[in-house]
Amino acid sequence: MALPIPSFYQGMPYNEARTKMLELGWQVPIINNSQDCQFMQDICKDYPEVNACSETGVSFCLFIFTDANGKQFKITTAGRDPLEMVNWRNE
Repeated sequence: MALPIPSFYQGMPYNEARTKMLELGWQVPIINNSQDCQFMQDICKDYPEVNACSETGVSFCLFIFTDANGKQFKITTAGRDPLEMVNWRNE
């Protein structure tokens, strides 16, 4: 059974979106940990589900959640403080 997708809006703070995803049962795969992270150490430490971040310009980041069947939900953010949602998609 597919997990529900919460309501999001453009510019929503990532930490709010993350809380909603976890409350609905989405899982955080550990993609990066702060020791192996090749970009923004603080983001890797706080959000192990981060897949990648650009360190120049707008500072886009990609975060990935999974369900028990391996389906992915991806969230793209921009900025640093706070991280704000700019795109999301269920795959």
